[in-house]
Amino acid sequence: MINNIINKNSIKMQKCIKVFKSNLNKINTGRASTLLIENLMVDYYNVMTPLKQISNITVENANLLKITVFDNSIVKSIEKSILSSELNLNPISKTNNCILVPIPLLTEDRRINLIKIIQRYAEKTRICIRNIRKISKDKIKLLLKNKEISLDQDRYAENKIQTLTDDYISETEIILSKKKLEIKKV
Repeated sequence: MINNIINKNSIKMQKCIKVFKSNLNKINTGRASTLLIENLMVDYYNVMTPLKQISNITVENANLLKITVFDNSIVKSIEKSILSSELNLNPISKTNNCILVPIPLLTEDRRINLIKIIQRYAEKTRICIRNIRKISKDKIKLLLKNKEISLDQDRYAENKIQTLTDDYISETEIILSKKKLEIKKV
């Protein structure tokens, strides 16, 4: 029973790390990548849809993305989504179904802004991991209260959960510091 809670705890924390890495992949370091905008949500006939499902995104060159829209009527909606994202990108409509997205060079101000964004992602990840810890501890306390486990088992489980939490938070910090270095070097 306790091991089941600990295993589920670990799996959920791994998912938090996976989402964090996915969010960091969206942050560009001065070069164009489709990962940057492919999961951007667009209002497609009152349904929020990822950009990659309603268009074809390609890398034209190191500093330019090209979005070929399947439905010409949503070009403005796509532009609005790109402008309202925290990526600070300015799309350019070329034709009815084509949008160019220039990727700006990394200036010092843009680097500082990107670091702030990734720090927000890291904090959200830490909060997610801590919330998972809290839920697991509450389950274990309930088992103790219902006398399904002993006090020693309770302590063991809490220590194990805290160790997992510390490990995943330190992994978050390592990933964050690597991404910061990457942004500062480019």
